[in-house]
Amino acid sequence: MQQDMARQSLTRIICRTAMAAFMVSVWLIPAVATQVNNGTNLGVPPVRVLYLDGHTAQYKAAFQDYVNAWSRTSGIPISIVIPKVTGVLVVDEYMSMLNVMTAQNKSFWDIVYIDVIWPALYTGLLLPLNNFLSPGFLERFDPGFIPAATVDNQIYVLPESTPKVGLYYRADLLAKYNFTSPPKTWTEVEHMIKTIVPAERARGNSVLEGYIGQLRRTRG
Repeated sequence: MQQDMARQSLTRIICRTAMAAFMVSVWLIPAVATQVNNGTNLGVPPVRVLYLDGHTAQYKAAFQDYVNAWSRTSGIPISIVIPKVTGVLVVDEYMSMLNVMTAQNKSFWDIVYIDVIWPALYTGLLLPLNNFLSPGFLERFDPGFIPAATVDNQIYVLPESTPKVGLYYRADLLAKYNFTSPPKTWTEVEHMIKTIVPAERARGNSVLEGYIGQLRRTRG
């Protein structure tokens, strides 16, 4: 019973459907499929994980090592499929695969990897996790992920990672132009740029830019 509950709490995304055989042959061959059995309970069905995300080989190897260690510690076998993908997956192609999975009505994968902005698109593919999470379980995560993971008051996903986005600034330039703290709003960013950049360029600093970052939408 405890192992069954552990399997349920492990499940980041529980899949209700399977891919069609055509999609298996196209997407999953060649692939690396491993099942961790060292120190695990062979009587427990393995958790089946589809990890298809376009990460580097080094990242995937580290992920596999982590899964192996968790499996040995918990005693729960894990069967993980990591297709050999060169470069970054095209988002539309991966979404097409998930759409095929959603259209099926058979169970195969227990856990699949999806983008943070996709849960609402795949509620027909995913199983709500609310009844599987112990009280206080979500408190270990950054609360910022919860709105993205929630659809109609149901938690459908748990984060694999929670990277942070930061703003780097030139403290020397802010001090030079009498700004006593970094900007907290986009309006403050614009004001500082309009103050600092023209003055610096007038002094011969022709290569200074006010802001460098990702502004173009890349997904969603």
